[in-house]
Amino acid sequence: MILKAKLRVSDLTGKGAYLSLRGSAPSEIVFDISSASLMPFNDDFAEYSIKLDYYPEQIENLSLFLTLDGATSGTVFFEDIRLIDYY
Repeated sequence: MILKAKLRVSDLTGKGAYLSLRGSAPSEIVFDISSASLMPFNDDFAEYSIKLDYYPEQIENLSLFLTLDGATSGTVFFEDIRLIDYY
């Protein structure tokens, strides 16, 4: 499974933005993966992705997060957000 999104930033300072995927079962978080900090260097959209190489059967909920770190200021634009299942 791959989460892809295009990001563009405006006046961004701090730790940046992140893409994350979390899978949970009834009483536990089974996986929680995040990209490294994403800090596009220009005003154009750039594509970023994170890949999950496995998908445990016990997953009942899948959450995706498009996050601006709390220690960051500025604006992040997300577009063309895709979750691709290749299994």
